[in-house]
Amino acid sequence: IRRQRQMCIRDSYKTHVNSNFKWIAHITINSIPSVVSLIQNITNADLLVAPSEFVANELQKYFPKEKIVTIPHGVDTKIFKPMPEIKEKIRNEIVNIPGKEFVYLCVARNKGFNKGFPELMHSYKCLINTYPEIKEKAVLLLLTDPLEPEGYNLLLMRSKFNLNEDVRFIWAKPSENGELVPSCEGVGIRHNANISFSHQIMAQIYNSANVFCLASNGESFSLPVLEAMACGLPCVVTDFSATKEHIEKSNAGFTAKTKHMITLPTVTDMAVINEIDFAKKMAELYFNEKLRKEMSKKAIDYAKKFEWRKVLKKWDKVFDLENYKCEINYDKGKLGI
Repeated sequence: IRRQRQMCIRDSYKTHVNSNFKWIAHITINSIPSVVSLIQNITNADLLVAPSEFVANELQKYFPKEKIVTIPHGVDTKIFKPMPEIKEKIRNEIVNIPGKEFVYLCVARNKGFNKGFPELMHSYKCLINTYPEIKEKAVLLLLTDPLEPEGYNLLLMRSKFNLNEDVRFIWAKPSENGELVPSCEGVGIRHNANISFSHQIMAQIYNSANVFCLASNGESFSLPVLEAMACGLPCVVTDFSATKEHIEKSNAGFTAKTKHMITLPTVTDMAVINEIDFAKKMAELYFNEKLRKEMSKKAIDYAKKFEWRKVLKKWDKVFDLENYKCEINYDKGKLGI
């Protein structure tokens, strides 16, 4: 029944709306080939908006190039920026483990099974087994719900890898003014899908880290990677999909080799990282401070290309806003129609 309803909506869409009203569809694709049902459901769209070249290239396999436009997500670089003056303070508050001077950070929702948490923990296990110094001085910090019903039991997984002292989760607690702020694991409440930190707080969390890591199986864009770069973090990501695109264009990190592809129930493929290679890239960024600084500068420069002022101008053209009487204030991030 749901399938029939989708087809009915798709096939009758243009006869039920004003002929002057255009259907602009924003598309996310994180695997190859694209899911058949997705392609079928967007056939009648007037314009397809892709957040990355990876998505645009996939859409071009099914639709004419003229029907596709690439508009990335944006980042507020006035908020997401390096804050060296608070790095140590924030780190002490949310890590709270004596001797931990180096933080690898991952920000990803634990929903479904495509964020690569098993591969990330396996990579970190390989890293600290190879380099005792890193085990002593570093920590892998995760901002996610470790017990989300639709995801992995990450507490059990951490125990399985014997990483209870090496992998920590960011929790949340109310501040004096009632705002939710990050706290070390065990203080406050466990982070979950109903908890949302402000952009200002998220920027502080990124600034607590030295390196950002994401071992996901596929991404259509990955906003956390961009936010991390805006805060000056070099990144280690999967050599597949939009995350690969970020690193190739910025030279602000490393991509880890793909070990193999996995086929999902929707008959589409995603990548699984080579944990040994991922661990090597993490180690290189730990030991090479000069390289970290060079990549940090490149990350900041790259993120500036995604400032909202620049991104919104691309949306202006899509919606043909010159034909509307409106005032646009880019600084506030609002179109003001």
